[in-house]
Amino acid sequence: MEEFDKKLYKYFPNTNIEAIEIFHRMMNIYEKWNQKINLISRKDVCHLYERHVLHSLMIHAVLKLKKGNSVVDVGSGGGFPGIPLAILHPDVKFFLVDSIKKKSFAVQEIANELGLKNIIVCNERMESINQKFDYVIGRAVTNLHDFINLVSKNQKKSSGDAEGGIYYLSGDTSTESISREGFRVDKIACSNFFEEEFFSEKYLYIVKEV
Repeated sequence: MEEFDKKLYKYFPNTNIEAIEIFHRMMNIYEKWNQKINLISRKDVCHLYERHVLHSLMIHAVLKLKKGNSVVDVGSGGGFPGIPLAILHPDVKFFLVDSIKKKSFAVQEIANELGLKNIIVCNERMESINQKFDYVIGRAVTNLHDFINLVSKNQKKSSGDAEGGIYYLSGDTSTESISREGFRVDKIACSNFFEEEFFSEKYLYIVKEV
């Protein structure tokens, strides 16, 4: 925990004490639920803060969310990247979508135990959701090409270059997967921001309509 605090203050020095206290409770809660259902790899639980929380916060490093924004986390799985971002943005509404019922149930319970009132968990396939959101986020759901096809209908039209967009965390480096007619795709190496070895082959893709 102390090591995570150091990293959090190092990378995000403006994190408030309320958020830090919520992060501190995550490990015990995830360990408990991971014994019931495989939300994340059981051998990976000990790396929860680096490989899941910090990785999720790569989006926070580049996306400045505003009060009242709506964000959909597609294929949220164990609640990443949605839950860590919701902790830092209590005034932003997060919709965590996953098609697996038991995972959705567990993630809603985790959000409840963490006291996160800005999260709504949706046990649906994204194809059936027609609501539009300010931002669409995801992490390693599929290749980027297919992810864009899946969620582009849910992206609100941006009102300026800095507004809206799809923010997708992936290790996919295929140039074919990021070449999309009608979209501008920017690729940011997570290692540009995080020094840990885990991030050496992780990327954040920012997709906006042109």
